[in-house]
Amino acid sequence: MAASSASPAPHVVHAPAHAAPLKGIASGLLGAHAGAGLRIGIVHTQWNAPVIDALVAGCLRELHAHGVARSDIVVEACPGAYELPLAARLLLRSPLHLRDAHGAKHGLDAVVCIGCLIKGDTMHFEYICEGVTQGIMRLNADTETPVIFGVLAVLDEAQARARAGLEPGSHNHGEEWAQSAIKMALMRRKLLAIF
Repeated sequence: MAASSASPAPHVVHAPAHAAPLKGIASGLLGAHAGAGLRIGIVHTQWNAPVIDALVAGCLRELHAHGVARSDIVVEACPGAYELPLAARLLLRSPLHLRDAHGAKHGLDAVVCIGCLIKGDTMHFEYICEGVTQGIMRLNADTETPVIFGVLAVLDEAQARARAGLEPGSHNHGEEWAQSAIKMALMRRKLLAIF
């Protein structure tokens, strides 16, 4: 008996008409009070101020929207992106930020590092990107505290403005970084039994 030469039909999955965009964190996974009681730090650069200001504002809006109290958010600035890893480490270790609004000792649950690197004509962009990326990654491993990589690495100012929500129809990535901070802080508390 001869084997059938017809191959089986490929399995096709049809997306619903209302499918979510492919990029970004799925919305609706955090409740309105998911961040209540968390202490979040934001450290941002001073370069490219209009973009940074918009990203920090987006991050703050999203933290507030999920119940993180204003008194539980610490915001600090550093000169540039290369300084972000050290600034985040100092923020995590600072005795100034180890007490919550009620005076109880409680360190930061997560830090969001916000910066914007725009490619120029030299290799400076690549070196800074690599150093910042490795520094933030190392902080996560060394401190066991979520340190969120909120650094735009873009080719031009238009890309930076679009990712900061400053162009019509664009999206502010600061919102997603806030969601990541909350999710990772909650995961850390759950898995390390921190209350």
